[in-house]
This record gives sequence, structure tokens and C-alpha cells, in this order.
Amino acid sequence: MRIHQAIHRLLGIVIHGDLGPYTMYTSHDRGLVVYLNSPPKTPPSPDQQRIRNRFRCLATTWRALSDERKTEWAETAARARLRVHGYTLFTWYAMSGDIAALKTAARIAKTTITGITDL
Repeated sequence: MRIHQAIHRLLGIVIHGDLGPYTMYTSHDRGLVVYLNSPPKTPPSPDQQRIRNRFRCLATTWRALSDERKTEWAETAARARLRVHGYTLFTWYAMSGDIAALKTAARIAKTTITGITDL
């Protein structure tokens, strides 16, 4: 396991999150920590279900966008040096509704995102 940790660190990869039945994170003192997921002890709350459904709807909306519109989002994120993908920018905007910040990013990137008020 130590060899794998050295390889991912050498490549600059920070591992965290769920992958299959495992949860992983990088600890400052122990390196990569991997353990089996445990099932939730309680069912999701109504608020959790609402937020999950919102993300599902956003993912469906993203998939329905044309390639040109997806490219607008991706180019805006890249050219504004936001270090996120266009999908992440799209999701952030849909969740926050911060049109001023999005317009600022588009201005910095010298791009336009069509239909940003229809989300």
C-alpha cells in the first residue's frame, strides 16, 4: 500500500471520496486512508432528498444542453481560470443564482453564456 501512496503523491493526485465499496481520504499524518463504506444508520431526511433531487434535475438539464452550450460553460470556466469544469460552474450557478458573479467570470473569460437567466 505504501508504494501506491508514493505513486499517487508523486503524480500530484489527491484521493478522496467514494469509489465502489470504499471510502478514501488523505490524512496529514497517516497518508491514504481506505475503509469499507458502511450503510447509513438512518434514511435520508426530506432536506437531503430535496437537495439530491435538485442535483439529479441539474444533471438531467446538463445532459440535455447542446454541445455548443456545454462548450460555452467549459470555456468560461477554463478561460476565467476557475479550476472547475463547465458542469461544475453550471451546477454552482443553478444552485446559487449568483448572476453577477457568473457575468464577471464570463467578462474575464471574454465569453458569453447564452440563456443564463433561464435556469
